[in-house]
Amino acid sequence: MPSSRSPFRGLVALVLAAALALAGLACEDTGESAARPAVEPVQPEESPSWEHPDDVAERCVSDAPADVELRPLTLRGPGLDLRAAAVLPGSPARAAVVLLPQTGAHGLCGWLPYAAALSSRGIAAVSLDLCEGGESRCDAGRSSAVADQVDLAGQWLRREAGASTVVVVGASMGGSQAVRATAQGAAVDAWVDLSGPSAWDGTRLLDVAGRLRQPGLVVHARSDGAASEFRAARTLAERAGAQFLGLPGGHGWELVLTLDGTETRTGRAVAEFVLGARRHRDG
Repeated sequence: MPSSRSPFRGLVALVLAAALALAGLACEDTGESAARPAVEPVQPEESPSWEHPDDVAERCVSDAPADVELRPLTLRGPGLDLRAAAVLPGSPARAAVVLLPQTGAHGLCGWLPYAAALSSRGIAAVSLDLCEGGESRCDAGRSSAVADQVDLAGQWLRREAGASTVVVVGASMGGSQAVRATAQGAAVDAWVDLSGPSAWDGTRLLDVAGRLRQPGLVVHARSDGAASEFRAARTLAERAGAQFLGLPGGHGWELVLTLDGTETRTGRAVAEFVLGARRHRDG
């Protein structure tokens, strides 16, 4: 009687047996390749170098003025590790500013062209990356302590630049933060708010206007946002006893310089306010 076994079954069995034998050889412990190679742990990304003027130029590119010396700074306090850049005048400082940036990729870089213009007037400047912005790093809960961040920069300016007058100046988000820092008790002689929103990080600026004891300058354009924002800026100045400069258009740091780097009327007004801050305060 013919066998019912398929002629291919024997061939399949032979192939399977050979495969199993090879697998056994592959799994044999040779003492060299049996152990799996160790996986290298992922290293945390290091912050870019921030020790040489070239580091500022590399980060800020076209925002880094070529005709002034840029000093990279790392300012540290409890729970604060802040990146900053200083621009100092060639002679002893007549006054100094702490510059707070608007939101966006520029960070501290966006203020450097104006800082260079201020240095020609004898005004020293520190442009600052605030907590959770740019390359600054802060402990949880410290980002709201804006006064502490401003004071780190102000202390450096008083110590290293010999400044007796320090003014905090902010653009857009930085304008609101300048108001908040002053209301929190920052050791500044005056404050400037350029285009700051009427509320930031849960703080309504009109609610803290009564805490603003130092002279202030509020600058806002009618076309900048809703009409209510212009009214709120004007009311902030009124309640704080600050000067108010209303403009037809523009926003933030674009108000102080033209595209070719020349000071605008507003840029000159801010510089003159800074130079007269001590007089405004004492008068």
